[in-house]
Amino acid sequence: MPLVAIQVNIVEIGDRRSLHFTKIIDSYEEPEGDLIGVAEQIDESFWESKSISVLNSAKQVYEATKEIYEDTKLGFNKTNITINSGGYNQMYFKKRYEGSVLIAFRFGSKMSELEDLLQRNEINFNVDKKKFSFQPYERQIEEKVEVFREIAKLNKRWWQE
Repeated sequence: MPLVAIQVNIVEIGDRRSLHFTKIIDSYEEPEGDLIGVAEQIDESFWESKSISVLNSAKQVYEATKEIYEDTKLGFNKTNITINSGGYNQMYFKKRYEGSVLIAFRFGSKMSELEDLLQRNEINFNVDKKKFSFQPYERQIEEKVEVFREIAKLNKRWWQE
C-alpha cells in the first residue's frame, strides 16, 4: 500500500505569506507473495447474489438503450454495473438501501433539457458536477423505461456535438 505524507509550512516574506509543501514520506511496499489471493471474478452471477434488483434494473435499461448507443455492453464491477458504449461508461447502477438502485450518468452541455425531461416525468434527481443521479425502485424503472431511451438519445447527441 502506498503511503505519502506532506508537511505544510507557512513562509513569511515581508508582509506576504506563502505555503511551502515538503514531501516527507513516499513509500510503497509490495505485498508478500503468499498474501496475494485469487482475484474475485466479477460477472453477472456475482450481481445475482449481491443485488438482483440492480442487475435487473441494469438489464432493463441496457435493453431499452442498446440500439441508441453504439457498440454497447454491460460492464460488471465490484461496486457497480455500467452501460458501456465505445469505451465510455454512459450510465452506472449501484446498490442502495431497501431495494432502490442508484442510477447515475454524465450529461453534456445542455443540462436544462435533461432537467426538463426528468421533471416532466416526476423523477427526483440530484446534480453533482457533470453527473445526474436518482434512486428509483426496480418497478419504477419498468414504468419509466421510455425516459431512459430519451436520456440515451440526449446523451448521445451531446457527446457528438
